[in-house]
Amino acid sequence: MKNIKIVIIILITTIIAALVILNYGQIQLPALKKGNTQKACTMEAKLCDDGSSVGRSGPNCEFAPCPMQKDCELAGQSADEYSFGKYVGPKKCCEGLTKIRDEEYQDGKCAVKFDRSTICSNCGNNICEKWENLCNCSADCIKEEGSLKDWQTYRNEELGFELQYPAYLKVTTDKDAVNFHKDCSSLRNGDNLVASMECDLESDMTIGTYNKTIDEFIEEFKGDFMDGEPLTRIVSQENYTLDNVSGKKLEGNNAEGVGGGYYIYVTKNNKNYLISYMDDTPSDFQVKMISTFKFTDTPEYKATDWQTYINKECGYEIKYPKDYIASFKFPENISFNSPKNEQRKKDIASGKMYGEGYMEDINVSYVADIKNELENKYNNLHATTLLDFVNKNPLISNKKEIDFAGEKAWSVTRGGFGAYYTIMFIHNGHFYQILFGNKDTASKLSDTENKILSTFKFTK
Repeated sequence: MKNIKIVIIILITTIIAALVILNYGQIQLPALKKGNTQKACTMEAKLCDDGSSVGRSGPNCEFAPCPMQKDCELAGQSADEYSFGKYVGPKKCCEGLTKIRDEEYQDGKCAVKFDRSTICSNCGNNICEKWENLCNCSADCIKEEGSLKDWQTYRNEELGFELQYPAYLKVTTDKDAVNFHKDCSSLRNGDNLVASMECDLESDMTIGTYNKTIDEFIEEFKGDFMDGEPLTRIVSQENYTLDNVSGKKLEGNNAEGVGGGYYIYVTKNNKNYLISYMDDTPSDFQVKMISTFKFTDTPEYKATDWQTYINKECGYEIKYPKDYIASFKFPENISFNSPKNEQRKKDIASGKMYGEGYMEDINVSYVADIKNELENKYNNLHATTLLDFVNKNPLISNKKEIDFAGEKAWSVTRGGFGAYYTIMFIHNGHFYQILFGNKDTASKLSDTENKILSTFKFTK
Protein backbone atom coordinates (compact mmCIF):
# COMPACT_ATOMS: atom_id res chain seq x y z
CA MET A 1 0.00 0.00 0.00
CA LYS A 2 2.82 2.33 0.86
CA ASN A 3 4.45 1.65 -2.52
CA ILE A 4 1.20 2.48 -4.35
CA LYS A 5 0.97 5.90 -2.65
CA ILE A 6 4.55 6.64 -3.65
CA VAL A 7 3.78 5.73 -7.30
CA ILE A 8 0.69 7.99 -7.33
CA ILE A 9 2.67 10.92 -5.87
CA ILE A 10 5.42 10.49 -8.48
CA LEU A 11 2.79 10.32 -11.30
CA ILE A 12 1.02 13.51 -10.18
CA THR A 13 4.35 15.34 -9.82
CA THR A 14 5.37 14.26 -13.33
CA ILE A 15 2.08 15.50 -14.85
CA ILE A 16 2.35 18.90 -13.12
CA ALA A 17 5.93 19.30 -14.29
CA ALA A 18 4.96 18.44 -17.87
CA LEU A 19 2.16 21.02 -17.86
CA VAL A 20 4.48 23.75 -16.57
CA ILE A 21 7.07 22.94 -19.24
CA LEU A 22 4.44 22.92 -22.04
CA ASN A 23 2.93 26.20 -20.89
CA TYR A 24 6.37 27.82 -20.66
CA GLY A 25 7.24 26.52 -24.10
CA GLN A 26 4.02 27.83 -25.67
CA ILE A 27 4.73 31.30 -24.41
CA GLN A 28 8.42 31.35 -25.18
CA LEU A 29 8.55 29.16 -28.25
CA PRO A 30 7.59 31.79 -30.85
CA ALA A 31 10.28 34.11 -29.53
CA LEU A 32 12.93 31.39 -29.61
CA LYS A 33 12.19 30.10 -33.08
CA LYS A 34 13.76 31.98 -35.94
CA GLY A 35 11.46 33.35 -38.66
CA ASN A 36 8.27 33.05 -36.57
CA THR A 37 7.50 36.26 -34.71
CA GLN A 38 3.64 36.17 -34.84
CA LYS A 39 1.07 33.46 -34.36
CA ALA A 40 -1.86 33.17 -36.81
CA CYS A 41 -5.08 35.10 -35.93
CA THR A 42 -8.63 34.10 -36.79
CA MET A 43 -10.18 35.64 -39.94
CA GLU A 44 -12.80 37.75 -38.15
CA ALA A 45 -13.84 41.31 -39.05
CA LYS A 46 -15.25 44.16 -37.01
CA LEU A 47 -17.66 46.68 -38.64
CA CYS A 48 -16.81 50.31 -37.89
CA ASP A 49 -19.28 53.19 -37.57
CA ASP A 50 -18.21 54.65 -40.90
CA GLY A 51 -19.10 51.43 -42.72
CA SER A 52 -15.52 50.10 -43.06
CA SER A 53 -14.20 46.94 -41.37
CA VAL A 54 -10.99 45.95 -39.54
CA GLY A 55 -9.46 42.54 -38.71
CA ARG A 56 -7.49 41.03 -35.83
CA SER A 57 -3.74 41.65 -35.59
CA GLY A 58 -0.85 42.00 -33.14
CA PRO A 59 0.65 39.49 -30.67
CA ASN A 60 -2.69 39.19 -28.85
CA CYS A 61 -4.81 39.05 -32.06
CA GLU A 62 -6.83 42.11 -31.04
CA PHE A 63 -9.02 44.02 -33.48
CA ALA A 64 -7.24 46.94 -35.11
CA PRO A 65 -8.67 50.35 -34.18
CA CYS A 66 -11.31 51.80 -36.51
CA PRO A 67 -10.10 54.68 -38.68
CA MET A 68 -10.36 58.04 -37.00
CA GLN A 69 -12.29 60.56 -39.05
CA LYS A 70 -12.18 64.07 -37.75
CA ASP A 71 -14.28 67.10 -38.64
CA CYS A 72 -17.07 65.02 -40.18
CA GLU A 73 -20.22 63.25 -39.11
CA LEU A 74 -20.64 59.47 -39.34
CA ALA A 75 -23.62 57.56 -40.71
CA GLY A 76 -26.69 58.07 -38.56
CA GLN A 77 -25.41 61.29 -36.99
CA SER A 78 -27.00 64.70 -37.35
CA ALA A 79 -25.84 66.79 -40.28
CA ASP A 80 -27.00 70.04 -38.70
CA GLU A 81 -25.69 72.13 -35.86
CA TYR A 82 -28.05 73.69 -33.36
CA SER A 83 -27.43 76.08 -30.50
CA PHE A 84 -30.05 76.47 -27.78
CA GLY A 85 -32.64 74.94 -30.08
CA LYS A 86 -31.89 77.25 -33.01
CA TYR A 87 -30.43 76.06 -36.28
CA VAL A 88 -26.85 77.33 -36.75
CA GLY A 89 -25.69 75.67 -39.94
CA PRO A 90 -24.85 72.42 -41.70
CA LYS A 91 -22.22 69.93 -40.63
CA LYS A 92 -19.97 67.98 -42.96
CA CYS A 93 -20.73 64.33 -43.57
CA CYS A 94 -17.79 61.92 -43.82
CA GLU A 95 -16.62 60.87 -47.25
CA GLY A 96 -19.04 58.60 -49.08
CA LEU A 97 -22.08 59.73 -47.06
CA THR A 98 -24.94 61.98 -48.14
CA LYS A 99 -27.48 64.03 -46.25
CA ILE A 100 -31.03 62.75 -45.91
CA ARG A 101 -33.99 64.27 -44.09
CA ASP A 102 -34.51 63.17 -40.52
CA GLU A 103 -38.04 61.86 -40.94
CA GLU A 104 -40.15 59.14 -39.41
CA TYR A 105 -42.53 56.94 -41.36
CA GLN A 106 -45.60 55.95 -39.39
CA ASP A 107 -49.04 54.81 -40.53
CA GLY A 108 -48.28 55.77 -44.12
CA LYS A 109 -47.22 59.31 -43.25
CA CYS A 110 -43.93 61.18 -42.96
CA ALA A 111 -43.13 63.22 -39.87
CA VAL A 112 -40.09 65.50 -39.58
CA LYS A 113 -38.21 65.60 -36.29
CA PHE A 114 -37.65 69.11 -35.05
CA ASP A 115 -34.51 68.53 -32.99
CA ARG A 116 -32.54 67.95 -36.19
CA SER A 117 -33.65 67.98 -39.80
CA THR A 118 -30.97 66.08 -41.75
CA ILE A 119 -28.80 63.03 -41.11
CA CYS A 120 -25.60 61.72 -42.66
CA SER A 121 -26.30 58.38 -44.28
CA ASN A 122 -25.01 55.89 -46.82
CA CYS A 123 -28.39 55.87 -48.58
CA GLY A 124 -28.08 53.90 -51.79
CA ASN A 125 -26.18 50.90 -50.44
CA ASN A 126 -29.27 48.63 -50.67
CA ILE A 127 -29.49 48.40 -46.87
CA CYS A 128 -32.38 50.09 -45.09
CA GLU A 129 -30.60 51.38 -41.97
CA LYS A 130 -32.43 52.05 -38.72
CA TRP A 131 -32.44 55.80 -39.40
CA GLU A 132 -33.70 55.30 -42.98
CA ASN A 133 -37.24 54.70 -44.21
CA LEU A 134 -39.51 55.25 -47.19
CA CYS A 135 -39.65 58.97 -46.48
CA ASN A 136 -35.94 59.77 -46.51
CA CYS A 137 -34.33 56.85 -48.36
CA SER A 138 -36.84 55.11 -50.59
CA ALA A 139 -33.96 53.76 -52.71
CA ASP A 140 -33.00 51.36 -49.91
CA CYS A 141 -36.36 50.97 -48.20
CA ILE A 142 -38.76 50.75 -51.17
CA LYS A 143 -38.75 46.95 -50.90
CA GLU A 144 -40.65 47.28 -47.66
CA GLU A 145 -43.64 48.40 -49.71
CA GLY A 146 -43.50 45.66 -52.31
CA SER A 147 -47.21 45.04 -51.77
CA LEU A 148 -48.05 48.77 -51.98
CA LYS A 149 -49.08 48.71 -48.35
CA ASP A 150 -50.28 52.13 -47.15
CA TRP A 151 -50.61 53.32 -50.77
CA GLN A 152 -53.80 54.95 -51.95
CA THR A 153 -55.48 55.15 -55.36
CA TYR A 154 -56.03 58.51 -57.00
CA ARG A 155 -58.56 58.64 -59.86
CA ASN A 156 -59.44 61.66 -61.98
CA GLU A 157 -62.42 61.12 -64.27
CA GLU A 158 -62.08 64.53 -65.89
CA LEU A 159 -58.44 64.03 -66.88
CA GLY A 160 -58.95 60.33 -67.52
CA PHE A 161 -56.33 58.49 -65.44
CA GLU A 162 -55.67 56.79 -62.16
CA LEU A 163 -52.57 55.70 -60.24
CA GLN A 164 -51.45 54.68 -56.79
CA TYR A 165 -49.33 56.83 -54.50
CA PRO A 166 -47.82 56.69 -50.98
CA ALA A 167 -50.24 57.89 -48.34
CA TYR A 168 -47.68 60.34 -46.99
CA LEU A 169 -47.86 62.43 -50.17
CA LYS A 170 -50.20 65.39 -50.44
CA VAL A 171 -52.39 65.79 -53.52
CA THR A 172 -53.45 69.16 -54.92
CA THR A 173 -55.57 69.60 -58.03
CA ASP A 174 -56.65 72.32 -60.37
CA LYS A 175 -58.68 72.28 -63.57
CA ASP A 176 -56.00 70.77 -65.81
CA ALA A 177 -53.48 69.02 -63.55
CA VAL A 178 -52.83 67.19 -60.30
CA ASN A 179 -49.68 67.50 -58.19
CA PHE A 180 -48.23 64.92 -55.80
CA HIS A 181 -45.76 66.22 -53.21
CA LYS A 182 -44.49 65.85 -49.68
CA ASP A 183 -45.34 68.37 -47.01
CA CYS A 184 -42.05 70.26 -46.72
CA SER A 185 -43.45 73.14 -44.68
CA SER A 186 -41.90 71.97 -41.41
CA LEU A 187 -38.46 72.11 -43.00
CA ARG A 188 -39.09 75.66 -44.16
CA ASN A 189 -40.27 76.57 -40.69
CA GLY A 190 -37.03 75.12 -39.34
CA ASP A 191 -34.94 77.57 -41.37
CA ASN A 192 -33.22 74.73 -43.18
CA LEU A 193 -33.41 76.04 -46.72
CA VAL A 194 -31.25 73.33 -48.30
CA ALA A 195 -33.27 70.48 -46.82
CA SER A 196 -36.49 72.25 -47.79
CA MET A 197 -35.39 72.62 -51.40
CA GLU A 198 -34.24 68.99 -51.55
CA CYS A 199 -37.59 67.89 -50.16
CA ASP A 200 -39.47 69.89 -52.81
CA LEU A 201 -37.26 68.63 -55.64
CA GLU A 202 -37.38 64.96 -54.69
CA SER A 203 -41.12 64.72 -54.15
CA ASP A 204 -42.73 67.04 -56.70
CA MET A 205 -44.56 65.37 -59.62
CA THR A 206 -47.35 66.82 -61.75
CA ILE A 207 -49.69 65.05 -64.19
CA GLY A 208 -51.96 67.06 -66.43
CA THR A 209 -53.33 67.66 -69.89
CA TYR A 210 -51.40 69.93 -72.24
CA ASN A 211 -52.99 71.80 -75.12
CA LYS A 212 -49.93 71.94 -77.36
CA THR A 213 -47.94 69.51 -79.44
CA ILE A 214 -44.64 68.04 -78.31
CA ASP A 215 -42.79 70.24 -80.81
CA GLU A 216 -44.49 73.32 -79.38
CA PHE A 217 -43.55 72.21 -75.87
CA ILE A 218 -39.89 71.81 -76.88
CA GLU A 219 -39.93 75.23 -78.54
CA GLU A 220 -41.54 76.96 -75.55
CA PHE A 221 -39.04 75.31 -73.20
CA LYS A 222 -36.21 77.28 -74.76
CA GLY A 223 -34.95 80.28 -72.79
CA ASP A 224 -31.92 82.22 -71.50
CA PHE A 225 -30.56 82.93 -74.96
CA MET A 226 -26.91 83.77 -75.61
CA ASP A 227 -25.71 84.67 -79.09
CA GLY A 228 -29.05 83.50 -80.42
CA GLU A 229 -28.76 80.04 -78.86
CA PRO A 230 -30.92 78.87 -75.92
CA LEU A 231 -29.12 77.84 -72.75
CA THR A 232 -32.31 76.41 -71.29
CA ARG A 233 -33.56 73.69 -73.63
CA ILE A 234 -34.61 70.08 -74.05
CA VAL A 235 -31.37 68.14 -74.54
CA SER A 236 -32.65 64.61 -75.10
CA GLN A 237 -35.78 62.68 -75.97
CA GLU A 238 -36.41 58.93 -76.08
CA ASN A 239 -39.34 56.70 -76.91
CA TYR A 240 -41.47 55.92 -73.87
CA THR A 241 -44.53 53.74 -73.26
CA LEU A 242 -47.14 54.69 -70.67
CA ASP A 243 -49.92 52.16 -70.11
CA ASN A 244 -49.34 50.72 -73.60
CA VAL A 245 -49.49 54.17 -75.20
CA SER A 246 -46.39 55.33 -77.07
CA GLY A 247 -44.92 58.69 -76.17
CA LYS A 248 -41.67 60.49 -75.43
CA LYS A 249 -39.42 60.93 -72.41
CA LEU A 250 -37.63 64.28 -72.43
CA GLU A 251 -34.85 65.78 -70.30
CA GLY A 252 -33.96 69.44 -70.07
CA ASN A 253 -31.01 71.59 -69.06
CA ASN A 254 -31.18 75.01 -67.48
CA ALA A 255 -28.89 77.98 -68.10
CA GLU A 256 -26.21 76.54 -65.80
CA GLY A 257 -26.08 73.38 -67.89
CA VAL A 258 -27.51 71.16 -65.17
CA GLY A 259 -30.86 69.46 -64.71
CA GLY A 260 -33.82 71.38 -66.06
CA GLY A 261 -36.49 68.79 -65.44
CA TYR A 262 -37.69 65.41 -66.60
CA TYR A 263 -40.88 64.99 -68.64
CA ILE A 264 -43.12 62.32 -70.15
CA TYR A 265 -45.38 63.31 -73.06
CA VAL A 266 -48.11 61.02 -74.46
CA THR A 267 -51.36 61.46 -76.39
CA LYS A 268 -54.48 59.42 -75.65
CA ASN A 269 -58.03 59.99 -76.94
CA ASN A 270 -57.04 63.37 -78.45
CA LYS A 271 -55.65 64.47 -75.09
CA ASN A 272 -52.01 65.36 -74.64
CA TYR A 273 -50.68 64.32 -71.23
CA LEU A 274 -47.57 65.86 -69.70
CA ILE A 275 -45.97 64.31 -66.61
CA SER A 276 -43.28 66.55 -65.15
CA TYR A 277 -40.79 66.11 -62.34
CA MET A 278 -39.11 69.02 -60.61
CA ASP A 279 -35.94 67.00 -60.04
CA ASP A 280 -33.61 65.80 -62.82
CA THR A 281 -34.78 62.20 -62.55
CA PRO A 282 -37.72 60.52 -60.83
CA SER A 283 -37.14 59.16 -57.36
CA ASP A 284 -37.77 55.47 -56.65
CA PHE A 285 -41.27 55.98 -55.29
CA GLN A 286 -42.18 58.17 -58.28
CA VAL A 287 -41.03 55.44 -60.66
CA LYS A 288 -43.21 53.01 -58.75
CA MET A 289 -46.15 55.43 -58.93
CA ILE A 290 -45.87 55.70 -62.72
CA SER A 291 -45.73 51.90 -62.98
CA THR A 292 -49.30 51.89 -61.57
CA PHE A 293 -50.57 54.59 -63.99
CA LYS A 294 -53.64 53.65 -66.03
CA PHE A 295 -55.76 55.61 -68.46
CA THR A 296 -59.40 55.45 -67.37
CA ASP A 297 -61.53 55.90 -70.45
CA THR A 298 -64.95 57.04 -69.39
CA PRO A 299 -67.33 54.09 -69.88
CA GLU A 300 -69.08 54.57 -73.19
CA TYR A 301 -72.84 54.62 -73.39
CA LYS A 302 -74.37 51.65 -75.15
CA ALA A 303 -75.74 52.28 -78.63
CA THR A 304 -79.28 51.83 -77.32
CA ASP A 305 -78.66 54.64 -74.82
CA TRP A 306 -78.06 57.18 -77.57
CA GLN A 307 -80.60 59.26 -79.42
CA THR A 308 -80.40 60.93 -82.81
CA TYR A 309 -81.36 64.53 -83.45
CA ILE A 310 -82.10 65.39 -87.09
CA ASN A 311 -82.13 69.06 -88.03
CA LYS A 312 -83.92 69.25 -91.39
CA GLU A 313 -83.80 73.04 -91.58
CA CYS A 314 -80.02 73.22 -91.15
CA GLY A 315 -79.20 69.94 -92.89
CA TYR A 316 -77.40 67.79 -90.32
CA GLU A 317 -77.88 65.12 -87.68
CA ILE A 318 -76.05 64.37 -84.44
CA LYS A 319 -76.31 61.71 -81.74
CA TYR A 320 -76.21 62.26 -78.00
CA PRO A 321 -76.57 60.19 -74.79
CA LYS A 322 -80.11 59.57 -73.65
CA ASP A 323 -79.54 61.13 -70.23
CA TYR A 324 -78.25 64.38 -71.75
CA ILE A 325 -80.68 67.27 -71.71
CA ALA A 326 -81.20 68.67 -75.24
CA SER A 327 -82.76 71.97 -76.28
CA PHE A 328 -84.16 72.24 -79.81
CA LYS A 329 -86.25 75.40 -79.43
CA PHE A 330 -84.47 77.18 -82.27
CA PRO A 331 -83.10 75.01 -85.11
CA GLU A 332 -80.33 77.52 -85.76
CA ASN A 333 -79.07 77.15 -82.19
CA ILE A 334 -79.36 73.86 -80.29
CA SER A 335 -77.62 72.69 -77.13
CA PHE A 336 -76.80 69.56 -75.12
CA ASN A 337 -76.18 69.39 -71.39
CA SER A 338 -74.71 66.59 -69.32
CA PRO A 339 -76.70 65.62 -66.19
CA LYS A 340 -73.96 67.18 -64.04
CA ASN A 341 -74.08 70.51 -65.85
CA GLU A 342 -77.89 70.47 -65.87
CA GLN A 343 -77.86 70.19 -62.08
CA ARG A 344 -75.44 73.10 -61.94
CA LYS A 345 -77.86 75.12 -64.05
CA LYS A 346 -80.66 74.39 -61.56
CA ASP A 347 -78.48 75.25 -58.55
CA ILE A 348 -77.56 78.60 -60.07
CA ALA A 349 -81.20 79.37 -60.90
CA SER A 350 -82.29 78.52 -57.34
CA GLY A 351 -79.61 80.72 -55.79
CA LYS A 352 -77.73 77.77 -54.31
CA MET A 353 -74.71 78.75 -56.42
CA TYR A 354 -75.29 82.50 -56.37
CA GLY A 355 -72.93 84.50 -58.57
CA GLU A 356 -71.66 81.52 -60.56
CA GLY A 357 -71.58 81.63 -64.36
CA TYR A 358 -73.18 79.06 -66.62
CA MET A 359 -72.73 77.75 -70.15
CA GLU A 360 -74.24 74.73 -71.93
CA ASP A 361 -71.81 71.88 -72.48
CA ILE A 362 -72.29 71.77 -76.25
CA ASN A 363 -73.86 74.32 -78.58
CA VAL A 364 -74.39 73.78 -82.34
CA SER A 365 -75.23 76.91 -84.31
CA TYR A 366 -75.99 77.69 -87.95
CA VAL A 367 -75.84 80.90 -89.99
CA ALA A 368 -76.94 80.93 -93.62
CA ASP A 369 -74.11 83.29 -94.62
CA ILE A 370 -70.91 83.97 -92.72
CA LYS A 371 -71.39 87.69 -93.41
CA ASN A 372 -74.26 87.58 -90.90
CA GLU A 373 -72.28 85.85 -88.14
CA LEU A 374 -72.72 88.05 -85.03
CA GLU A 375 -69.06 88.85 -84.31
CA ASN A 376 -68.37 89.38 -87.99
CA LYS A 377 -71.33 91.68 -88.34
CA TYR A 378 -71.19 93.76 -85.16
CA ASN A 379 -67.43 94.06 -84.94
CA ASN A 380 -67.24 95.15 -88.59
CA LEU A 381 -64.79 92.44 -89.53
CA HIS A 382 -66.24 92.31 -93.07
CA ALA A 383 -65.01 88.73 -93.48
CA THR A 384 -66.40 86.94 -96.53
CA THR A 385 -64.68 83.57 -96.08
CA LEU A 386 -64.02 81.33 -93.11
CA LEU A 387 -60.25 81.84 -93.37
CA ASP A 388 -60.81 85.59 -93.51
CA PHE A 389 -63.05 85.43 -90.42
CA VAL A 390 -60.53 83.35 -88.45
CA ASN A 391 -57.64 85.68 -89.25
CA LYS A 392 -59.52 88.94 -88.66
CA ASN A 393 -61.25 87.99 -85.41
CA PRO A 394 -59.12 89.15 -82.45
CA LEU A 395 -61.09 86.88 -80.09
CA ILE A 396 -59.89 83.71 -81.82
CA SER A 397 -56.68 81.94 -80.76
CA ASN A 398 -55.04 78.50 -80.93
CA LYS A 399 -56.00 78.23 -84.59
CA LYS A 400 -55.54 74.90 -86.32
CA GLU A 401 -56.98 73.66 -89.61
CA ILE A 402 -58.56 70.20 -89.41
CA ASP A 403 -60.86 67.88 -91.35
CA PHE A 404 -64.37 67.54 -89.93
CA ALA A 405 -67.48 65.84 -91.36
CA GLY A 406 -65.93 65.86 -94.82
CA GLU A 407 -65.12 69.57 -94.79
CA LYS A 408 -62.07 71.68 -94.05
CA ALA A 409 -62.65 73.18 -90.63
CA TRP A 410 -60.92 75.32 -88.03
CA SER A 411 -60.24 74.13 -84.49
CA VAL A 412 -59.92 77.28 -82.34
CA THR A 413 -60.40 78.82 -78.92
CA ARG A 414 -62.97 81.61 -78.98
CA GLY A 415 -62.84 84.43 -76.46
CA GLY A 416 -65.42 86.92 -75.34
CA PHE A 417 -66.83 86.42 -71.85
CA GLY A 418 -64.80 83.24 -71.55
CA ALA A 419 -62.64 80.88 -73.56
CA TYR A 420 -64.43 78.14 -75.45
CA TYR A 421 -63.15 75.35 -77.64
CA THR A 422 -64.88 75.66 -81.02
CA ILE A 423 -64.96 73.93 -84.40
CA MET A 424 -66.04 76.15 -87.32
CA PHE A 425 -66.70 75.06 -90.90
CA ILE A 426 -68.57 75.95 -94.11
CA HIS A 427 -70.92 73.54 -95.92
CA ASN A 428 -72.85 74.44 -99.05
CA GLY A 429 -72.07 78.09 -98.37
CA HIS A 430 -73.52 78.00 -94.83
CA PHE A 431 -71.58 78.68 -91.62
CA TYR A 432 -71.62 76.05 -88.83
CA GLN A 433 -70.13 76.19 -85.37
CA ILE A 434 -69.87 73.61 -82.55
CA LEU A 435 -68.89 75.30 -79.30
CA PHE A 436 -68.02 73.69 -75.95
CA GLY A 437 -69.06 76.07 -73.18
CA ASN A 438 -66.96 74.53 -70.41
CA LYS A 439 -63.79 73.51 -72.26
CA ASP A 440 -61.19 75.79 -73.84
CA THR A 441 -59.12 73.25 -75.81
CA ALA A 442 -59.69 69.96 -77.66
CA SER A 443 -57.43 68.12 -75.23
CA LYS A 444 -59.94 68.70 -72.42
CA LEU A 445 -62.92 67.14 -74.14
CA SER A 446 -64.27 64.04 -72.44
CA ASP A 447 -64.59 60.73 -74.26
CA THR A 448 -68.35 61.26 -74.46
CA GLU A 449 -67.94 64.72 -75.98
CA ASN A 450 -65.52 63.34 -78.56
CA LYS A 451 -68.00 60.59 -79.41
CA ILE A 452 -70.79 63.15 -79.86
CA LEU A 453 -68.56 65.02 -82.30
CA SER A 454 -67.85 61.81 -84.22
CA THR A 455 -71.60 61.29 -84.89
CA PHE A 456 -72.12 64.65 -86.60
CA LYS A 457 -72.92 64.37 -90.32
CA PHE A 458 -74.65 66.41 -93.00
CA THR A 459 -77.99 65.28 -94.41
CA LYS A 460 -78.04 67.55 -97.43
